[in-house]
Amino acid sequence: MTAARKRGGKANVVELYRLRATPAVDTELHWFFNVAESEMGLESNFGRLLSSVSSEGYWRTPEDHADAAHAQRRILGWLRAMPNHEAGVLQTAYEPRDWPRAVRAEFGRLTGVAVRLTCTLEEWPEDRTSQEAMDMSKARDLEAKCMDRRAEARFLEKLRQKADLRLAGACGSYLKMRGTGPCFVRTF
Repeated sequence: MTAARKRGGKANVVELYRLRATPAVDTELHWFFNVAESEMGLESNFGRLLSSVSSEGYWRTPEDHADAAHAQRRILGWLRAMPNHEAGVLQTAYEPRDWPRAVRAEFGRLTGVAVRLTCTLEEWPEDRTSQEAMDMSKARDLEAKCMDRRAEARFLEKLRQKADLRLAGACGSYLKMRGTGPCFVRTF
């Protein structure tokens, strides 16, 4: 339980700010969920021998691929050391998904977290494919609420606050695992 919740549920703005993703954390998580596999060269060993140029046009050496694999293992270790529900929040926030435009416009970075908060534990499926289908179904329901912003303003604001607190808490947990310091991912 966070200190803010112990004081009656009102989030202390300073405490919440401390839990927000630092630029290093934001870069690492974005890289891990969006770029890591391509930077490690997992697409094909044969292709790597023919062309070691990144999608941005930068020359990629075998050492670059090894560095990316090392960074991926380290970040994965930090994520696995966190409680599953908090690592899942980071995954839903950073993993690329094709969310409905109105939901993305309403929630931005919090979109995946907000959609997931509309699901109940009782109805949550076990397999990943069914989970993704449920996420999209809930996202479409949430899209309807976003389109009727006037009638749903209170619901949407409460959902945004919950999503913001969940993401901040998950970032705080990630920070505890990784510690402070510069970004572990080398960016070009």
